[in-house]
Amino acid sequence: MLKNMKVKMSLIMGFSVTVLVSIIIVVVSLVIMNIQSSSYQGIIDTEVRASDLVRTCRLQVNMTARYLRDVVLDPQGESGQQSATKTTDSLSPLSDYITELRSLNVLSDSTLIDDYISAVQVWGEAVPNIMNTALGGDQEEAIRMVQEECTPALTKVDDAASALQTAITAEQDSIVKRQENLVTISIVAIIAALILGTVLVMLLELRIIRSITGPVEEVRTALIGYSEGKLDLPVHFESKNELGDMCHALRTSQTVLSNVINDTNRLLEAMADGDFDVRTNAEESYVGALSGLLKSIRGINRSLSVALTQIQSSADQVSSGADQVSNSAQTLAQGATEQASAVEELSATITEIAQGAEEGVTLARDSSQLSNDASAQITVCSDLMQGTVGAMNDIKAAAEEVGTIIDSISQIAFQTNILALNAAVEAARAGVAGKGFAVVADEVRVLASKSDEASNATKERIEHAISAVQKGSEYVAEVSAALDKTVGMVNGAVAKMGDVADTTEHQAESIEQIREGISQISAVVQSNSATSEESAAASEQLSSQAQIMNQLMSKFRMRDYSAEGPMVTAPVHTNSGSVSSSDSFNGAGYDKY
Repeated sequence: MLKNMKVKMSLIMGFSVTVLVSIIIVVVSLVIMNIQSSSYQGIIDTEVRASDLVRTCRLQVNMTARYLRDVVLDPQGESGQQSATKTTDSLSPLSDYITELRSLNVLSDSTLIDDYISAVQVWGEAVPNIMNTALGGDQEEAIRMVQEECTPALTKVDDAASALQTAITAEQDSIVKRQENLVTISIVAIIAALILGTVLVMLLELRIIRSITGPVEEVRTALIGYSEGKLDLPVHFESKNELGDMCHALRTSQTVLSNVINDTNRLLEAMADGDFDVRTNAEESYVGALSGLLKSIRGINRSLSVALTQIQSSADQVSSGADQVSNSAQTLAQGATEQASAVEELSATITEIAQGAEEGVTLARDSSQLSNDASAQITVCSDLMQGTVGAMNDIKAAAEEVGTIIDSISQIAFQTNILALNAAVEAARAGVAGKGFAVVADEVRVLASKSDEASNATKERIEHAISAVQKGSEYVAEVSAALDKTVGMVNGAVAKMGDVADTTEHQAESIEQIREGISQISAVVQSNSATSEESAAASEQLSSQAQIMNQLMSKFRMRDYSAEGPMVTAPVHTNSGSVSSSDSFNGAGYDKY
């Protein structure tokens, strides 16, 4: 009964029982005291009163006998008259005393009372006769009556009074003894009742205390276990009162927290193993403030899944971009190789042109010297001039070939620039992973621009040389025509030969500049070739890293959030039992984890 009783009611019952037992003991004590008081009052009203009446009667009898004696001794004297009056006055109350004594019924056996009353009455009847005899003048008769009637009757009254007094005293002592025994029994009963009541109250209080301290101790142990992370400490107490509700709530909280912790560990271990497509198995346990934990885990899963998906997509793009960069770099390297071959051929051609120009300078100088030495050798000079014209034509043809080669170099440089731009675009699409390739692409584009500038400069110089050669050819033709027309124009021809020599020297200088430009182009082409090889190697390394990243990403099992659509947050169970869904994780989520 106490197990399912409310704590307040059990405490009230404990105090009520204590107060009730105390009241009962006090009431019983008061009743016993009232009974004892009534008993003693009865003794006073009966036995004590009877004893007093007997003593009073004896006293009155003795006083009346003394007054009667005085009357008998001096019946005619004044004292005798006064004694007679006193005798009559003293004798009159005896009848009242006797009547009262009879009404008390002090003894269960009224024989002694009847004997005493009879003796008093006999003596009382003799007293007036004796007093009248004495007052009538017959003193001797009165004396005789006193001796023969009054004294024996007085003796019987005294004996009866003594016997009655003894009987009343014995009865009084018996009653007092019984009352003392009753008092003793009452005291023992009160003490026993007090002890029994105390024991009962202590047992009841102990039962109440145990009914409270037992579950409280279980709750205390469980809460201490809570603080130490132990959620499996048992709470066995069950009842229908507040303590039972508290223990039930504690057991429920242990179950809820254990389910939440186990489920959270399972979710986090799965995500740690790369499985992001994991679902909760205990959503109903995430109540109240615990729903925020599930919402946070869902947010973490969503963020990591989206980030890893983007990383995987970026890895694919990097891999594709690396392949494109590698192909472009290989194409660029092949073009650089072709440029190097073309530059080598151009360099050999320019060397030949330089040698021809040097020979032309030598021939011009020789022709001028021979013209100064003798006009007779004009014919030889004319022949030489014809050779010079042929050499100049060869130089013009070689210069035109150089222009064609320069055009090829410009076209290769333009294609290299286009390839570098494509590589830069693909590196930009690769993001951070393609940053290094963007730098390489920029360097290739710069080198291609320099190659284009150098080829344009070389082309301008070659065009200038061709123009000079053309002019030289025209000059030689004019000189030859002049030699054919007139020998007199030898001095002019000599001057012209000097001009030819100077022009030839300028041509030699221009050809030397062309050869230096070609050397620069060769260096640029070699640099482009090395850069292209580095780009190819870097792109291959990037492709390898992208493949490694794809292998790593293949270990993760992603969740397709795009196929699930938007969600509201997990329901939040409030204390009132209602469900709240006002909060959301960044405005989106999913109804199941």
